[in-house]
Amino acid sequence: MSEMPGDMSKVLDGMSDQHDQMSEVDDMSVVDDMSEGDGEMSGVPDDEFCENESQQYESETSENSILQNEEELHSSHLQDDFDAANNAESEHSIANKLGNWMISSHISQENMKNLLALLKSYIPDLPKDPRTLIKIDISQSYQIAEGCEYVFLGIRRNLEAIAEAGVLDINYRIYVNIDGLPLFRSSLNGFWPILGKTLHSNPFLIAVTYGKNKPPVSFLDDTINELNTLINDPFVCNGKVYNLCPKNIIIICDSPAKSFVRQTKSHGGFFPCDVCTIEGSHDGTRMCYKELNSRKRQHSLFHSEDSAYKEHKVGDSPFLRIDGLDFTTQFPRDPMHLLYLGIMKKLINIWVKDRSASNKKAKLSGLQLRNLSDKLDLMQGFIPTIFSRRPRPLKELDRWKASEFRQFLLYTGPILLKDLVNGEVYQHFLLLHCAIRILCATSDANATKTADSLLQQFVVDSIPLYGEKFSVFNVHNLLHLSTDCNRFGHLETFSAFPFENFLFKLKNCVHNAKAPIKQIQRFANKLSPLPAVKEKNPYKINYKPRIQNSIYSSNGKPIKVKQISVIDGLLVARGQLFELQNDLFNDPIASSTIGLGVFRLSDQEHNFTVDDSDIKFISVPFKQNYVIVQLLSETHKSYHLRE
Repeated sequence: MSEMPGDMSKVLDGMSDQHDQMSEVDDMSVVDDMSEGDGEMSGVPDDEFCENESQQYESETSENSILQNEEELHSSHLQDDFDAANNAESEHSIANKLGNWMISSHISQENMKNLLALLKSYIPDLPKDPRTLIKIDISQSYQIAEGCEYVFLGIRRNLEAIAEAGVLDINYRIYVNIDGLPLFRSSLNGFWPILGKTLHSNPFLIAVTYGKNKPPVSFLDDTINELNTLINDPFVCNGKVYNLCPKNIIIICDSPAKSFVRQTKSHGGFFPCDVCTIEGSHDGTRMCYKELNSRKRQHSLFHSEDSAYKEHKVGDSPFLRIDGLDFTTQFPRDPMHLLYLGIMKKLINIWVKDRSASNKKAKLSGLQLRNLSDKLDLMQGFIPTIFSRRPRPLKELDRWKASEFRQFLLYTGPILLKDLVNGEVYQHFLLLHCAIRILCATSDANATKTADSLLQQFVVDSIPLYGEKFSVFNVHNLLHLSTDCNRFGHLETFSAFPFENFLFKLKNCVHNAKAPIKQIQRFANKLSPLPAVKEKNPYKINYKPRIQNSIYSSNGKPIKVKQISVIDGLLVARGQLFELQNDLFNDPIASSTIGLGVFRLSDQEHNFTVDDSDIKFISVPFKQNYVIVQLLSETHKSYHLRE
């Protein structure tokens, strides 16, 4: 057998530190030049003239002295006011710069408080509390519909901050997410935020509505207008011109939100698909979509009288006002809702709960359910801490999150289900597993073509295995998934996970029902769109002797680490080498080509040089050996299929 693939290409996401220079306001002096004019007098005796002249001189001197004192006093007051104004403006500018630096550099409040204490002896008017630095002018909210409050924060200011940090591409791509967010369990009130994100940034808030009902689609107008402005009027930062092409606007939504912002039929309608003209059929309980090769939609025909287009629309979408945006290709399928909360959740629920006659092959017996639940419990000890969650037993299935269904599909499912479920069910699951691991790893044309054929086979085989009612809209959307990857990159590139994490923080920042929009704005200002960058120290390693600490050595061979040390400036791991024995499965493709295999742990220990690009993996005991599964995007490194 050939070796497990280990070559990885690094994703360089370094950021250069930004230092603001603070300018001092020089004291300005005001110089008043005073000129005297000569006067002539006639017809006056000399003595009288001299006397009068003397009196007049004394009077003028006294008057001029008074005027000069008044002018000097007035000039002094003006100078004091001028200096005070400039000092206030300077200190206000410094405070703003410190606040921006605190946010963009992720400075903790404790450290910022210590810095302000040092600076106050030089700049007395600076605040003591760092929270004062990051206060913002709360934008005025207004009603766009009855009971619907709305505020627009903008896009450009966030893009400029990202560009200032040097992590925005010249021809940048922007991802826009729209979704509903319930706020309180005891109330119908909720948010509809509009979020933005670039390839290397965190999500940021563009606009938000708050009310009991879904907002009118016109709440997108300000966002659409600013996107058009960015397209027609590129902004400049540090001498670079940043351009937004209409083709680089990607709208990421789940199916209900997508149909709302596109103003098209929902996922339960007869013509819901934004990519093809498939027509659904109602089986009495749900809408099914069984056609595999429906005609592709064209943006140019979106306003045509063709029934497949006419029946698809329910209104006019504001996104149609973006000239150059393709209405059929720039709304990709979100893998979080489609795959993990959709397909994978549906499959597990069928295996565990469904008792219908059409699913007898798939339904697990009581013994199988106990075995699977026990395996999930045991698996907890082998999942690295890099994962946000560890497996939970089946009794908590209703509480599983999207990340847990993702973990099952991409990593643990093939191990847990092997020799447990019906062979036909297992092979059908592997079609989905292999396809999604490929699409999560790469957007290479040949690889996505392989994944597309696997997904098509999954859709075809699902009907005889699970019945026609399995052919819901989510299953149909699998046919378009690889096309999205060809356009936009691997699946994690256009996933809703970052936006969902942001929404979770957004919801938690609202502590009561009083002025929730203002609470949201204050919170959004404290969050930087820039990712936190930690200084990497390859020699600072906290090692715990657990099998999940295994890593790849620099030559691509996995090892079980016993000890890590620095020898002659190199990072060296001492441990036992894992030797590939065979594939975990060979159908539909060999498991080793997508990063899975059955390994034997060698008896001898060796030293292995390692570097920062090494890949971590999961190792799970399996029949006197170990199953090794390479991690994908958890390590934020690209993964290449083995030739």
